Amino acid sequence: MSDERCLPDDDEAKADLLCRLVKALDVSSADGRAGVGCLLRELEAVSPGAVERMAAGLQLRKVGWTGRTIQ
Repeated sequence: MSDERCLPDDDEAKADLLCRLVKALDVSSADGRAGVGCLLRELEAVSPGAVERMAAGLQLRKVGWTGRTIQ
């Protein structure tokens, strides 16, 4: 573990922890939605712009964009 917050040291373990945390959230409850908001704020603090880039990618896929150029 890396520090007093008991975070895993490697990226794979961090990703696993994040997945387990997200799966435990109940987004149908106010507490669950608050938890999602907290996670998003923490992600944004660690990597500014990351949440917006992910949201943009989701929107592009939603409208059918595949990332390929038209020739």
